[in-house]
Amino acid sequence: MLDEIKKTIAIRPLTVLVPHWWEYFRGGQPDERFIRVAHETARYLAEAPDIAVVSSDGVAAGKVPVS
Repeated sequence: MLDEIKKTIAIRPLTVLVPHWWEYFRGGQPDERFIRVAHETARYLAEAPDIAVVSSDGVAAGKVPVS
């Protein structure tokens, strides 16, 4: 999953990631693998110097350039 996110980010000016609660708790049990990858993704996004993580509200308000 993280490799696909990295590929997508590399070719698009804006990428929207939307996790859903049921992905974290499939069948009522924590999906440890998914949670681990979600943490790895968050770490990658936080540490990448050329990536800005922004809110959808900021984009909608025109505060974040997307072109």
